[in-house]
Amino acid sequence: MEDRISEATRETARERMSEERAATLQDLISYFDPELAAAIGEFIIGKLYSRSVIPWKTRQLCAIAALSVLYRPAQLRGHVIYALQAGATKEEIGEAIVQVAVYGGFPAALEALKVARETIEEFQGSVISEENRDD
Repeated sequence: MEDRISEATRETARERMSEERAATLQDLISYFDPELAAAIGEFIIGKLYSRSVIPWKTRQLCAIAALSVLYRPAQLRGHVIYALQAGATKEEIGEAIVQVAVYGGFPAALEALKVARETIEEFQGSVISEENRDD
């Protein structure tokens, strides 16, 4: 499978995603169809995520907004982490969710805020733990 993905796609994945997250997604799709997994990876990571029209942080805030109104908590967690890694603040993440409450409904927005808060707190806790390991 590895040789079906271009070097540009691998580079974008290294820059944008944790290796663990990329491997988990690849494993899930490859379980059913390895060729489809390669094609999806090539499109999403190689074509979509590598575009430079908008900054990575903005792209992640857009993803958070969309996933909030679609109520996709598992995917939302990943994109909250990517947004934090891209420099988004908890206030910006919250605002992206609040701004789409009118379109997706307040129940979806409240659930998204809950998922975002849990994810941010877990992420911050893991960052603090990593910093303490270096001491």
